[in-house]
Amino acid sequence: MSRHRTRQDNRSSNQDARSKKSTRKSKQQHHMQPHKLVAPTIALTVALTGPTALAGEKEVLAAPEVEVQEQRSGYIVPYLGLSRFPDRIRDIPQTINIIPQELMHQQVDFSLQDALRNVTGISFQAGEGGGAKGKNLSIRGFNTRNDIFLDGMRDQGSYFRDTFNLEAVEVLKGPSALYFERGTTGGIINQLSKLPRLESFYSGALSFGNRFLARGTGDINQRLGETTALRVNFMGYMDEIVDRDYVEQRRGGLAPSVTFGLGTSTQLSVSYFVQHEDNIPDYGLPILFGKPPDVDRGNFYGLANDDSETTWINIATLRLDHRFNDQLSLRNMLRYSHVDRQAFVSPPRISGTPTPSMPLSQVIVAPNHPGRSTTEEILDNQLDLLARFQTFGFNHTFLTGLEIATEGFNATRYAFANVPATPLVNPNPLRDTSRMTKSVSAATDTSTFLLGMYFSDTIRLLPQLDLVGGVAMTSSTPKHVIPGAGTTIIGTALFNF
Repeated sequence: MSRHRTRQDNRSSNQDARSKKSTRKSKQQHHMQPHKLVAPTIALTVALTGPTALAGEKEVLAAPEVEVQEQRSGYIVPYLGLSRFPDRIRDIPQTINIIPQELMHQQVDFSLQDALRNVTGISFQAGEGGGAKGKNLSIRGFNTRNDIFLDGMRDQGSYFRDTFNLEAVEVLKGPSALYFERGTTGGIINQLSKLPRLESFYSGALSFGNRFLARGTGDINQRLGETTALRVNFMGYMDEIVDRDYVEQRRGGLAPSVTFGLGTSTQLSVSYFVQHEDNIPDYGLPILFGKPPDVDRGNFYGLANDDSETTWINIATLRLDHRFNDQLSLRNMLRYSHVDRQAFVSPPRISGTPTPSMPLSQVIVAPNHPGRSTTEEILDNQLDLLARFQTFGFNHTFLTGLEIATEGFNATRYAFANVPATPLVNPNPLRDTSRMTKSVSAATDTSTFLLGMYFSDTIRLLPQLDLVGGVAMTSSTPKHVIPGAGTTIIGTALFNF
């Protein structure tokens, strides 16, 4: 027993001695390189405490409560505003771009042209010939003169398309004649009008710019009852173009609408749109030797008291939506559109054949002064029926529609003689025009009767695969009248598959 204890005491003392030596060595290393022991010490602590934690009771940690709310971006629009496309945009086999109202507000887009700058594949060209208002648009290289729509109905009037009454702008690229009949080779541009909502809100915006640019808009939506609401949008705009004397743009618009039956299976909407423009058009500087001459940028070579552009736009719409059940719904839209436009402009032309050695002070500008008066009318009724059903286990989305419309276009062109000339360097926009004479150079009257029908069916074969097919038929009978030259009547029929 004594020997055993002695051996144990010796072992214990030896271990204590080694422990003290290790401790002294550790302290020396700690003073010399303290940063090297940080990671091993942490690892040792984890290794020692780990088994102890596992052996004991499990500790339950209560995570803080996190509330998640869905937030839809104003830029994401899941559905089109067109009744002929009831499915989600992601399920439509066509390239579609949507510019929502929120984006137009943040970018301060005053016109349809401003909004369309967000869309690739659209190009702008000068509105030559006096027929088009502003710039001509093309989608994938195809002119869209007759492919601009308002709430799914053709909108071909020549006027400045302001955004004050637009909920969104929708662009469908590629051939779309199955749903929109004639034309639409490159695609279509659809403007979605604002309609009443079952809530009350009021908003407005003011914009100012240099020289003198001022614009004001208002949006008033008032709930009138359990299922009725009234909405009024209005706009006023004035712009004196920077560094351009006498040139100005003025327009105003009003768009009231009322909807009955909001939130029910039957809704009736009545809306009216009126806009007036009163501008002094600007044709810029003349071209001399292939380029603009070195003159003051503010020079105005037109006739300040005679140049004008006035437009009146009146559009009345009656829309009926009825939902029979979740599988069957109907929409009928009746619209009358009347656009009057008069334009008298003075494009500057260099008089004679000046030479490069001639001083600019001797060069004369002799503008011509053409005039144009047009009236465009559309009376259109569209009926769309949507049905959803199943056959042999496949889901169908069946669409059919009927359109009956009459379109009229009346144009009178005027020519002026004895238009006064003016110097190139110091033009006189207020020169005497009492000797000018006016005459009718051409007049045409065109009317067209349209009858169209379409059928379309979308079959869901697989969750990721749809089969779309359809047929559209359009019959048109245009009548072209030229005073003194008789009447020409042409009948056409178009089929699209």
